[in-house]
Amino acid sequence: MVISTTLGALYESLEQRTKAMLPIIDTVFPNPDDESERVILHMMSNTGGIFGAATLNAFQQRHGKDKALPHHLCICDSTPGSLNFSTEIGRWSRAVALGTAKWFPWPFIVTHKIWWAVLYTVYLIEKTLGREHSGVHSCRVFLDHSMATPKAPRAYMYSKADDLIGWKDVEAQAAIAKSRGYTTALQMFEDSPHVGHMRLHPEKYWRSIEGYWKTAIALEEGGHF
Repeated sequence: MVISTTLGALYESLEQRTKAMLPIIDTVFPNPDDESERVILHMMSNTGGIFGAATLNAFQQRHGKDKALPHHLCICDSTPGSLNFSTEIGRWSRAVALGTAKWFPWPFIVTHKIWWAVLYTVYLIEKTLGREHSGVHSCRVFLDHSMATPKAPRAYMYSKADDLIGWKDVEAQAAIAKSRGYTTALQMFEDSPHVGHMRLHPEKYWRSIEGYWKTAIALEEGGHF
């Protein structure tokens, strides 16, 4: 399990994120061609997706650009969302504010506005430097067959009640992945908050993943997802 802050996912460079993931590659994937163990890549929120992409990058940095991290199922929980900065900065800054509000004595709205200004500043700096935004990089990498194997089906777990990642945006991203040759499935939750599906509906959540896992194995053996 890898845990990171939203702020770290948004401001760290690709090099920093990749370096942070290298110990996982060295521990779990010391041999690039070892597929003796079946692996589920389970990402939660855009932060999980961003560091998931960094893990794929770390695998290639360690084992070569002709290698893709071996996994057999990809679970996308509350991710990915829209990449439109102008419409998403409010959600992204709120996500950072939720994780840092306890640091400050003032009302939450003040923290939210401060992070809005910080993220906008980071965005302008990245534009000036020509650096790819971490969220854009993540989505691009997960559509690249050379980095994210199309052999692994993807299941998108999302909710209409998520106030940080729009459900229509998740479906749009899933549709793009499908159009690029990835096998996809959608699991909608009506009332759970952001990354709250597992807590609010544990039986449905894990039953769904178990079902996706079984069908992913069947797909390897010539079945259908």
